Amino acid sequence: MSFGIPGVRVFRSRTLVLVILVTAFGWFGAAEAAVIRVATTGSDVSGCGSVAVPCRSLQYAINLAANNDEIRVAAGTYTGVSTIGDVTQLAAIREKYIELRGGYTTSNWSAPDPVANTTTLDAQGLGVVLYLKYSEIGSCRTTIDGFEITGGNATEAIAGTDDGGGVSADSTAHMTVAIERCHIHDNVAESGAGGVLAYRSPRVEVTNSVVEDNTGHGIKAGYTDYVDITGSTISGNTGAGIFVINATGSTEITGNTISGNSPGIKGNSVIGGTIANNTVYNNTTDGSGGGGITISGATNLMISGNTLTNNVGLNGGGLRISGMASTVIEGNIVTSNEAPYFGYTGGGGFYIDAGATGADVEVTGNTLIGNSTANQGGGMLLLGFVDADDNVIQDNTAFSGGGVTATMTGALEGNRFIGNSAAIGGGLRLVNPMGVTLVRNYFRDNHATDGEGGGACLWGSMFFDVPLLDGNRFINNTSTDSGGGLYIYSQDDNPMTVTNLLVQGNVAGNQRSGVSQFGVTMDISHSTIVGNVDGNGDGIGLHTSAFGDEGDVTMTNCIVAGQKTGIQVASGDVTIDRMLWGGGDWSNDTDWSGGGVLITNEIWGDPRFGSTGGEGYHLDGTSPARDAGVDVGVLVDMDGDARPNPDTMIPDLGADEWTDRYDVFSDGFENGGTGAWSG
Repeated sequence: MSFGIPGVRVFRSRTLVLVILVTAFGWFGAAEAAVIRVATTGSDVSGCGSVAVPCRSLQYAINLAANNDEIRVAAGTYTGVSTIGDVTQLAAIREKYIELRGGYTTSNWSAPDPVANTTTLDAQGLGVVLYLKYSEIGSCRTTIDGFEITGGNATEAIAGTDDGGGVSADSTAHMTVAIERCHIHDNVAESGAGGVLAYRSPRVEVTNSVVEDNTGHGIKAGYTDYVDITGSTISGNTGAGIFVINATGSTEITGNTISGNSPGIKGNSVIGGTIANNTVYNNTTDGSGGGGITISGATNLMISGNTLTNNVGLNGGGLRISGMASTVIEGNIVTSNEAPYFGYTGGGGFYIDAGATGADVEVTGNTLIGNSTANQGGGMLLLGFVDADDNVIQDNTAFSGGGVTATMTGALEGNRFIGNSAAIGGGLRLVNPMGVTLVRNYFRDNHATDGEGGGACLWGSMFFDVPLLDGNRFINNTSTDSGGGLYIYSQDDNPMTVTNLLVQGNVAGNQRSGVSQFGVTMDISHSTIVGNVDGNGDGIGLHTSAFGDEGDVTMTNCIVAGQKTGIQVASGDVTIDRMLWGGGDWSNDTDWSGGGVLITNEIWGDPRFGSTGGEGYHLDGTSPARDAGVDVGVLVDMDGDARPNPDTMIPDLGADEWTDRYDVFSDGFENGGTGAWSG
């Protein structure tokens, strides 16, 4: 007996017949995927889809396709819509998964070129362009590659849906939606996404595509496990360029160019992922937050290596985040962004509201230059539990806190505040800080144009807790009022420890040029306050006033030299041990004035500062400050050198511990970096 199949021998055993047939034909479930071809010169006839007889319409080919089949579409423009279920679209892929690829020609069905062979799907405003729906159980993937997608209209009265004008992937619960090398433009959504909607999909991917000039969001991914948008241009959309809502897996937005949207990137409840190496510019607020990037309610998110330029927002011109946890903002270049609107909080470059205890937001290694706000924080506004370290904060402007305004708990460490300006707090303004440490920050050429704190203004009424200032440098800052270098105000009773402080060359309008403090009990050790005078030689190194029982100052192992008045005591007590007052060209006209001063172990003489970095604050080997101190438990100096010097085991006076080498702060730009301590 024969089935008429050459080469197949039939045995009586049914099991053996089945085995031989499976081997010969690959059998039912493993059948090879079909390729169906579509061309404008084709015909929608039974059996179409071959090289000789391609189909004419995309929908006809989709209806023929089985799962895993591939539809190849030749160059040309495809129009015409139909209503399937309750949605009108140019083509619908329902309850199946296929590969849909454009960029072919009728003479070359093997090597697509979407750039040379434009394949346009144009719904002509009569419905959405592509509609995808898949509710079956099991993991699968639909790919849309190499198309121009335009003319979509997701308006309820026209399309039966109001979201996803270009591509509407609606409730594709078990299907990955992948869009590659597509140009999606001039589509409309009544609400939501004009360009691409992916809703309740396990994964959405947009790669090497252009999504531009759509009415509504460019790309919207909602209740999606994984979002991956890479290497694409998203521009000119009236809503957000990218809008991610409730992403529970990982969101990866990398290497994109995002411009002219409102805003550039928006996210709500994003759990995990990376926003990295994007160029985000000329985006504006959508009425609710930041212009470039605005994220709320995210966890375990990395925002790194992005360039944010010329974005405008209500709060956070470049970036706004709020309600964040375990988030790192690292290595971004943030320039010329604005939060210019009165009545809003501010944050020209960054607005960061980390929220409650455990939020753990780290802002590290960013460069913020030339950003501005009408209110607080020209470079950054920091709220909640934040650590900010090793950032370059330069030439930013604000009403309050030209570089940074912060109401926070955490650390500010290793930051460089240069050339910022504000009415109050030219470089930094801390407002009601609750457990903040400032370590090895550098303040130079900042300006308070109508108030206190040229370098920094630390202000608190009944809430003020700055437990430690260590290794901070205030050089050549100015204010029109008090504290050309540093102004501190508090009515709280929390004491402050100050070590390794350098205050040099600052100027204030009321002569309180170096440090001016009110109401803060301070323990100052190993600090250098020198040369804080204006062009007329007027200037006070340290001005101190008490508030009730608070505001007494203890100073140990310090240098105060080269001012008209070294220390001026308006009220309260100042207790001094081991002080070098200067001498010769470094003499104070008056070492101290006012009452309540108790001094032991004072000396006079030229401090003999070495000349390094143009700032002259390191000790020469012959300085009288050498080996003149007492051990108060400070183990390093402002440069991180061991204190005391192991050669003598006796600490020096001032912020610098002498060594046979100089450790200097370099601006880092000479080698293309963003600034670093170096030695």
